[in-house]
Amino acid sequence: MSSDQAGQALHLAEQLLALLELEASALAEQDLEQLQTLPGEKQSLLDALEQQQALLADYSPEQTAPLRRVLEQCQAANQRNGRVIHSQQASNKSLLSLLRGGDERLSTYTPLGSRTSAPSLSLGLA
Repeated sequence: MSSDQAGQALHLAEQLLALLELEASALAEQDLEQLQTLPGEKQSLLDALEQQQALLADYSPEQTAPLRRVLEQCQAANQRNGRVIHSQQASNKSLLSLLRGGDERLSTYTPLGSRTSAPSLSLGLA
């Protein structure tokens, strides 16, 4: 296995990590234009990494250690970004519900912190 192939796979993984960090920044800044371009770029890098996967089978654990570390960082960054996206979607859904006049059922929390819905009461019936 040539070190060029190992270096190429590592370089692709580092590019993916940089792109995930850029995505985190765009999420924090709510840069919609940037967020629209990133999925295509991420997919291109993932496709290139997948092509390298067949070559990785011949690597020794010592050769793949740096690559595995960067890929683990990519996974952590992707999970973090996913949590941010999920949180923003939930917030947007809540705000949209408020703009539309709210739901007929009020969402509350149980003593254990889980969500439950209760029917709303009009002041005349309370």
